[in-house]
Amino acid sequence: MRVQLVSFLKYALLFTLGITIVYLLFRHQPNQINFFKDVKNSHWVWAIFAGFAVLIAHIFRALRWRLMVEPLAKHQMQFFSVFNALMVGYLVNLLLPRVGELTRCAILSKKEKVTIAALIGTVIAERLLDLLMLFILIFMAFAIYSKKVLTVFNQLKVVDHSSEKYLVYGIFLFIIAVLLLTYFLFFDKKWTLFNKIKHLFNQVKSGVLSIKNVNHPKLFFVYTSLIWIFYILSSWLGFKVFLATRHLDWQAAILMVSGGSIGMIVPIQGGIGAYHFIVTECLKFLNINAKIGLEYATLIHASQTLIVIIIGLLSLILGFKFKIPQIYGAKASNHST
Repeated sequence: MRVQLVSFLKYALLFTLGITIVYLLFRHQPNQINFFKDVKNSHWVWAIFAGFAVLIAHIFRALRWRLMVEPLAKHQMQFFSVFNALMVGYLVNLLLPRVGELTRCAILSKKEKVTIAALIGTVIAERLLDLLMLFILIFMAFAIYSKKVLTVFNQLKVVDHSSEKYLVYGIFLFIIAVLLLTYFLFFDKKWTLFNKIKHLFNQVKSGVLSIKNVNHPKLFFVYTSLIWIFYILSSWLGFKVFLATRHLDWQAAILMVSGGSIGMIVPIQGGIGAYHFIVTECLKFLNINAKIGLEYATLIHASQTLIVIIIGLLSLILGFKFKIPQIYGAKASNHST
């Protein structure tokens, strides 16, 4: 009961933090933003197109995840099964950050008879790949705006060198922790708890390594590319909403996706607050005033969140209505025969 209370307080605090950041961003604008009036006078329909572009990215993400899971399930899976689990997971993430990843693994585990640990491994592999793609985009953004970025860096003060010793202490403690964990996991057979952890680790490892066993590696690469292409397209379509951002091109869209993705990584429900702040700062970097930048960030974030809520709820309802686990259970048994 105490753990549940602590979890509730943690998520409530994170949500409050996100809302507070958004409030402060709007509150500190000298022009006192009239958001709804400005949106009404803008070409807000483009925000809907931007939201649908992200939905298409989710579809390609589900197709890619299916490629990763099929070698573990050892049978073909219908697309709806994977897409359903993915979108319900995204829906849960809006309330409980990171819990949605476990939720989608639990849902798909029941449908496809694959261990949750192995599915978590595929999600970890997904996240590592997404992190790599994000680094590539950040590198591209840095290359595109290198002169301007270097000018900003030159204006920053150098960090006090006295902090270096704390970094050394931290690295030293980390190495000791890794060595101890390695000993318990692989050399001390008396530690049954660690043997269980090792077994769980091996299951997760099989999921992570599933990326090496995909049946169509070229198609896997295409899906990965299309996911991020449609993210960039979403940002570019969002530029069409406001007259002040309409001139921005795909290079600026890469910068928005890079910044926005960093904001979404922050463990706050839906990246609220963090996404708004970073995207606004990215637009300020491109000489777009903070008022328009904040309105852009708010509208694009709202359209993407609304898509997740609508499709996530539909996936949740349809998943129960059609009793997908039983259907796929029968399908799996047919394959085994």
